[in-house]
Amino acid sequence: MKQSCASWIPRVLTVVMLSAITFGVAAKPPKPTHEDPINSASLNDEQARNFVALLSDVVQGVLARQGRTDAFISVRLDKSHSRVVIDLTQDYLPQGQRNFGSELQDRLHTITTEIVQMANFDLKIIVENVDYTFDGQGLHFYYPEDFSVQDGDPLSGLDFGQLGGPGQIVVSAGHGMYLHRSTPPIWRFQRDAYFGVREDQITQPLSYSLVNLIMERGLHSALLIRSMSPNVHAPSGSPWIDIAARYYLQEMLPNRKDIWNSLPNATHDLRERDEDIRSRPLYANDIAASGLLSIHTNGHDTPTPRGTRVYYHQGRVVPRNVATSVLCYMKEIINAQGGYEDFPVATNPVGATDNGENSIATVPAIIVETAFHSNPDDAAALLDPAFQAAAMKGVEKGVRLYEEGEPCTPYAITDVPDIQGPWGSTQTISIH
Repeated sequence: MKQSCASWIPRVLTVVMLSAITFGVAAKPPKPTHEDPINSASLNDEQARNFVALLSDVVQGVLARQGRTDAFISVRLDKSHSRVVIDLTQDYLPQGQRNFGSELQDRLHTITTEIVQMANFDLKIIVENVDYTFDGQGLHFYYPEDFSVQDGDPLSGLDFGQLGGPGQIVVSAGHGMYLHRSTPPIWRFQRDAYFGVREDQITQPLSYSLVNLIMERGLHSALLIRSMSPNVHAPSGSPWIDIAARYYLQEMLPNRKDIWNSLPNATHDLRERDEDIRSRPLYANDIAASGLLSIHTNGHDTPTPRGTRVYYHQGRVVPRNVATSVLCYMKEIINAQGGYEDFPVATNPVGATDNGENSIATVPAIIVETAFHSNPDDAAALLDPAFQAAAMKGVEKGVRLYEEGEPCTPYAITDVPDIQGPWGSTQTISIH
């Protein structure tokens, strides 16, 4: 059940009516007057001002739920790059942390999710990039160890090499149990369960399926960096299949603390969860992987957002192109599956700076947000083996055809000729 956005943007409607916005909006939730998406870069000045007003209300609504309305400074639209830039106060950042941690990533991702939902899905006004500054400075200024200097420039066009090199494709199943360093320490999942789906667990069969699909095609070897074993992980008392990648890499590479214990001096409770996020791209970098495919389900603090989305790190050319191909073929295969003809799949990937798995990677890296576990319809899809198979087939096909240099041309039959002949005979025909 998709909820109306009227409940969470009451002030937006006032802005729309007073500003005489030219998107054709009346006294009801914003709806596009165009059937096909339009790029935010094509908005005229008045449309851009009103679009920013809508997005500013969205951001402030999220900040209100986070108890941080004081952190808002501004939202602006950089039309030249189809980029929304959200400026918050510096004290929004967790104090005393030198690295880009999971707590901040989660808070920023909530904002990004709602921006993308409003713009790309509800209004069909495409935003290609979402960026954050804090008192005018980008994340690379505050966390230089996790962001290269070039990452501050969306035009940098960083190209970390082509997929299809000699290395393996690393498939990273999102999250898993970690040791929360409270007093006393406790093992727990990184994500809550919604509608019978827990991201830490559902990403394992999705990722395992993707590894098998990649291997069957024979273009690459592929590696899943979480264990699928039902055996007990002794420190936690839980099965290995539920345990985060950090501990699997610790088991496999006990002498490589630089990969799985990359924050040895950190003292905050979430330090091992942060190390888990970091361990995945650090390992992919270390083995010079051909690519890092991080498989997630999406979550939000409201049940409204839904659908499939793919993220890459802003400004990186190869990941953007891979992400575009993956989304295109996910849409083709998911929407061809019975019962999912209208399942929402984003028309374009989003370049964002709020994902540590992508930002730390120096190999091509994308995050696939398969569906929203926080939405009841999406959660039901995530539990359906047919949907799971279709989604991962789309990921595999998108990566493979990108490597082969094939542009995205979704399969469609437009013409089947009439034929005649005796029963049981065969004929060769052309189908277009």
